Amino acid sequence: MSTENFFILSPGAILDGQYRIEKVLGKGGMGVVYLARHTLLDDLVAIKLVLPHLATEQYIHRFLREGKVARQISHPNIIAIHDLRITTEGIIYMVMEYFDGYTLAKELEKRGKFSPAQAIEILEPIASALEVAHAKGIIHRDLHPSNVMVKEIGQGKYQVKLLDLGLAKIRTTMDSEENKATQLTMVGQILGTPYYMSPEQWLPKSFSDDTNIDARSDIYSLATVIYELVSGQKPFSGKTIEYLSYQHTYLTPTALHELDANIPKKFSDAIAKAMSKEAQNRQQSIATLFSQLKNSLSTLNSPIVSTPPPSIPPIDIEELETQHFSGLSRGSITGDSTAKYSDLLGDKKLIIKHLSGSKAGQEERFPLGAFQELTFGREPSNTIAYDPYKDDIVARQQAKLVKDFRDPLQFVIVDNNSRNGTFVNSQRITGTIKVKAGDTIRFGSNGPEFQIDVEPKTIPPTRIPEIPGTRVSGALPLTKAATDLLNATLTERLMIKHLSGSKTGLIDYFPARDAQEITIGRDPLSLIKYDSLKDDLVSTKHAKICPEPGLNMRFIIIDLNSRNGTFVNKQRVINRMPIKFGDKIQLGANGPEFEFNIG
Repeated sequence: MSTENFFILSPGAILDGQYRIEKVLGKGGMGVVYLARHTLLDDLVAIKLVLPHLATEQYIHRFLREGKVARQISHPNIIAIHDLRITTEGIIYMVMEYFDGYTLAKELEKRGKFSPAQAIEILEPIASALEVAHAKGIIHRDLHPSNVMVKEIGQGKYQVKLLDLGLAKIRTTMDSEENKATQLTMVGQILGTPYYMSPEQWLPKSFSDDTNIDARSDIYSLATVIYELVSGQKPFSGKTIEYLSYQHTYLTPTALHELDANIPKKFSDAIAKAMSKEAQNRQQSIATLFSQLKNSLSTLNSPIVSTPPPSIPPIDIEELETQHFSGLSRGSITGDSTAKYSDLLGDKKLIIKHLSGSKAGQEERFPLGAFQELTFGREPSNTIAYDPYKDDIVARQQAKLVKDFRDPLQFVIVDNNSRNGTFVNSQRITGTIKVKAGDTIRFGSNGPEFQIDVEPKTIPPTRIPEIPGTRVSGALPLTKAATDLLNATLTERLMIKHLSGSKTGLIDYFPARDAQEITIGRDPLSLIKYDSLKDDLVSTKHAKICPEPGLNMRFIIIDLNSRNGTFVNKQRVINRMPIKFGDKIQLGANGPEFEFNIG
């Protein structure tokens, strides 16, 4: 008999003189779970048995830890651990409560998706269990639908149990010997289930040094599970570990209320907050998250008061000259204009002009106000579907073009880890890059190419003619000095000169007249984007530079609750600080530095 067969127990076998094996419940790469019956007490139990000829030393330590951790928590919605033993033959096994149910993943597959109320109802007991674990300093770290067991106990009523504390992290409660054991072979490894891991879990640190993993990591993972339940899809669906890491760390999934108009916006906002990239921006406890979610549902039956959409305040001369939405004629914007923002977009359309491939010569038009993203690929479900035979260099899900909501005339192209790559202006991109009207995009080095454009065209800025008696924002008529200053703002550029960090020697320019806010961080959508690896002192969303309200060509810098702080001329910014041309701004006490100027 082989060593492997020795550990595969047949029905009727007696384990350790106490448990009669009934059947196999499941098998894994390193162990087997049996249904068994205690020979004296006649109780049904589940037995998880390690196969020592297959299990790594790390897995065995993790297995033993699971038993120890679970026994610290007594909660009706956590699978109870009755015993943890090693037989004289060296068989390691755990005796657990037997729960005759199935996974939440199976329930989701059966339903397709949950309503927000159903999702909260089925997961609230799990949230309660996690609160107890967190209070004891225990972080689960591996929440996903297959680690939640469900059993229907009545019409629409379910009992639920949380499984697998094998990756649980014990904070401050672990003695030194136990802490040393958990370090085994874990340096540089990623622990967890990739589709649900928090951004901080992707950092390659040793287990004992995971000071950044706390209850907020479980909050992120639980919110990701809720997102999947109510939308019927995972928020991130990268096909490789690397791309999933990139998505969790940098990309923001489509808001739930945008996927389904029946999902309350407050519910959607609470989930979005719980999935913030920076842990300090999430809710600080499971209880707070569920309180917000339940409150968002309690207002569903409240009377809805209809309020008119906001209107743009009267447009003065300066606003007229700097108007982004210039598709309207000058005569159509008056001092008492009440045009809505959606009206200002008017009939503007994104134009996809196909230059080569099976769609060469065709144009496709998409109203700017009517879409959030366009998808490209050979799958028929894509917004722009290529011929699966003629355009075989294109992947099934090649890329997507996403609107940058901070500027309705700018877009972001995201490559979906395609096999042949996506090229912008003949340069291959890595992940995500901003694009604008006039740019050409090609799929594969010799694949189909298209150009993006926006129509009607934007009216280029012109000098303002002398208008006798015209007031700017309620001020006196323009003097020559004021006119000179106004004309300067139309031609001068804000200059960001990088002094240190990965962008050393580079200069970013921004038109002074268009400056609304300049975002700074490692987020790919930041206007000043830092390298996610080389500039690790910079937060995903670190700071932003904005015009000072009511003061022309005066600016402030706002720190976005960054983890390492923002410094102006070596002085740390507390929330916000006025800045002037020539000031030096540093992100983190030893992070990248740049000079803010005009040129």
